[in-house]
Amino acid sequence: MSRIRSLVVATSALVALSATPALAKSAFDGAYVGLQGGYNFVTPDADHQTVIGGDAIATSSTDKNADGFTGGIYAGFGQTFDRFYVGAEVDAGYSDAKGTATPNSARYSFEAKESYGVSGRVGYLFSDTALVYGRVGWQRTDIDFTGNPGVPTIGGTPAVASFGGELDGVRYGIGSEVVVGQNLLLRAEYSYTDYEDFTVTYPLGAGNSRVDAHENLVRAGIAYRF
Repeated sequence: MSRIRSLVVATSALVALSATPALAKSAFDGAYVGLQGGYNFVTPDADHQTVIGGDAIATSSTDKNADGFTGGIYAGFGQTFDRFYVGAEVDAGYSDAKGTATPNSARYSFEAKESYGVSGRVGYLFSDTALVYGRVGWQRTDIDFTGNPGVPTIGGTPAVASFGGELDGVRYGIGSEVVVGQNLLLRAEYSYTDYEDFTVTYPLGAGNSRVDAHENLVRAGIAYRF
């Protein structure tokens, strides 16, 4: 609930910034809220070290995509200065991206779920109804990773370990936005997010996996400008 409250507070603040009509200069000025959806590819580049007996260590790597559909909401505020645009935006969404890598007898699964973040946008108006922009910001995504290197431990039990939690990342993106009706804005965007890495250690000295995840995301959205 804290995330929802934070998003509502941020959205209310952005809407309040548009309360002064004198600021309006273009069809992109002011506060807005919207819905968006798309497809994402979250790639957990992973390096694995597996103890195969005594001091012998086998190394391997996987980069299987966890891909799926994503959707959510966004809200922001922007202002044009001559033909240049500056704005800020918050977003929250959900992804069903899943993927599994099965090299030899090993099995590594990765899943991305809830995500939220904040970013800044800077752009240029090519016409009164067309904006091209870039974005940079912070994103946090809830992920699950489960690894089974395929090596039995004492008693023959498989060495299985998992990680579940939120990863912070830096998001970069480019996109375009057009006016499609009275106070309606339609956008298309590509973004790349570089997440922090984490390490999973397998029980009874069976090895570890070091995971460095990144995301490619394409999406479209429609917003109402106040």
